[in-house]
Amino acid sequence: MHARGSKIPCFGAFFEENRLGRDNFTVIIKAIVAGVLYWWRLETGTENFLLNRAFNTMKSENHEWLSHIHILLQNIGLGDICLNIKNYERTQLKDIVTLRLQDLFQQKYYEYICSDENEQRCRIISRCYNTTYKKSQYLNTIESPQIRSIFTKLRLDANCTLDSKLRRFRYKSIKSNLCTCCSSTNNNVTQDVEHIILKCKDSNLAKNRSLLYERIKMHDNSFSNKGDFSKLKYILDLQTNSTQIQEIICTFIKKCYNISENHLNRDLAK
Repeated sequence: MHARGSKIPCFGAFFEENRLGRDNFTVIIKAIVAGVLYWWRLETGTENFLLNRAFNTMKSENHEWLSHIHILLQNIGLGDICLNIKNYERTQLKDIVTLRLQDLFQQKYYEYICSDENEQRCRIISRCYNTTYKKSQYLNTIESPQIRSIFTKLRLDANCTLDSKLRRFRYKSIKSNLCTCCSSTNNNVTQDVEHIILKCKDSNLAKNRSLLYERIKMHDNSFSNKGDFSKLKYILDLQTNSTQIQEIICTFIKKCYNISENHLNRDLAK
């Protein structure tokens, strides 16, 4: 029996105790999904003859591990999977179980922090549940860890622009926080996150920015009437359900970050 799969009863019991720690939940959900997928692999058959025979013996003896898998799926409202397991693909099954567990956790979490007995202790969390401390949309939408990291750095301005306080503290040799593409003797322009995303005149950025704005306006007519801060928030929060627009924004943000890095490297080389 697979090591992770054999521990599924323990993790299932742990989950049922309704412990709401986020780190614990991450481990639990991975363990449960791993156990269910291992059961699916055994049910659909493997190339290992001995393993298949061992599993058939487990089924004939109604082994405790199998009953725990069935009970777990029934308890989370997915009992029908036990009857039609061979109709599911591995990826499909993984997505169904994962989303169901996430949904259950969110329901229990919200119920816990909003209950009368926890009202005083969790009043701040309850008040901010759907606003300040809600997980940002871009974290769930962007699949690439590299692009997610770039979005986070730009949102915090963590060593991303010449005006970043963290960057200027780290690189004492940086002499200026002015954008080299836009500044002149009569016009000094600070290179901050808003500038490089919305205003920088770099030819590559300007071209891609125009394309981005045109595509966004096709899906959201109000975008052109937004102020600079609202546009910046729209882009860095990925406030669109269009997959095409999301991909264009991600490509544009990556170019913004790379150009900002080039400006820093050029300034350090002086």
